[in-house]
Amino acid sequence: MNIGILIPGFSAHEGDWAIPVQQHLARELAKTDHVRIVALRYPPRRDPYMVSGAHVYAIGAGSAARGLERFQLWTNALKLIRRLHREKPFDVLHAMWADETGLIAGWAGHDVGLLVRHHIDEARVLVRKAVVVLLPDM
Repeated sequence: MNIGILIPGFSAHEGDWAIPVQQHLARELAKTDHVRIVALRYPPRRDPYMVSGAHVYAIGAGSAARGLERFQLWTNALKLIRRLHREKPFDVLHAMWADETGLIAGWAGHDVGLLVRHHIDEARVLVRKAVVVLLPDM
């Protein structure tokens, strides 16, 4: 299965435990599936690399992408997801959290006709940010 994960930030290297559960998830999925992670803001670099068997594509926007710069980040993310999908089509695109990543994943999924899953941490969902369609568990 070809899995895309859209996430605000991901480990910059094996020893960088940005959020350990995400690195563990990537490692476990990569044992049986092709995993590509699009990291919007962290790490502060703009290049592809491998961590835990997953291909990571860092956009490196950091926390500075606000206002109009945020739209450039979203545009860059959409272009990257479209390119990656053309190269090797995703079977599913999974957004970690339903805010910025959920919005971008929803747009990308609609654009390329792709199933999109959203992981929602209720403490972080802000209704004012986006309207999200929740899919039943697969």
